[in-house]
Amino acid sequence: MTYMSKDERRSSIINAAVEIALTKGLTGATVRAVAKAIDASPGQIHHHFASASDLRAEAFRTAINRVAVPGPDELAGMVPLDRLLSALIGEGQAFDVQTAGLWNEALAVARKDGIVRKAVRGLMEECIESIKEIIEKGQSTGDFRKDVKPGEVATRLVAVAMGLDLLASLELETRASSEEIKDLVARGLLENQ
Repeated sequence: MTYMSKDERRSSIINAAVEIALTKGLTGATVRAVAKAIDASPGQIHHHFASASDLRAEAFRTAINRVAVPGPDELAGMVPLDRLLSALIGEGQAFDVQTAGLWNEALAVARKDGIVRKAVRGLMEECIESIKEIIEKGQSTGDFRKDVKPGEVATRLVAVAMGLDLLASLELETRASSEEIKDLVARGLLENQ
């Protein structure tokens, strides 16, 4: 085993947990599995994470933040509607089947595990806040209607996107292409649609 600083060791643990979570599922990211993956003892994992739940929650947050959150550079230059759709449904992002599966598993685990629930809720709140800010910006530039409440609309849009993702994960035809979703959102937020 190679010597690493505390931060390097923690990063190594998180990276291994993310890889395991993406390939074997979130519940596969056990303390023992992560320790084995990095040739460490379970005690070293527990030195950084109080429980397997803490480890899984951090692996989930890290995995989702790596691929699913569009940054300001990715959204710059887009018209408000395209910016909203990119943040909402991830057009052009690396949000793949593995990551979608991890998200869906985290939702299921969160029902029984309060620590994972807190991580899922935190990411969901960040997503809703980002979408709310995009709507507010669109309202301030006159691109979106001013008579809608951005927080309420953001929450509903996230719920619709999650519902479509759930249907897709069940291999049910959603019959909603990106263009159809764009049209639906546009009718609700744009003037004269």
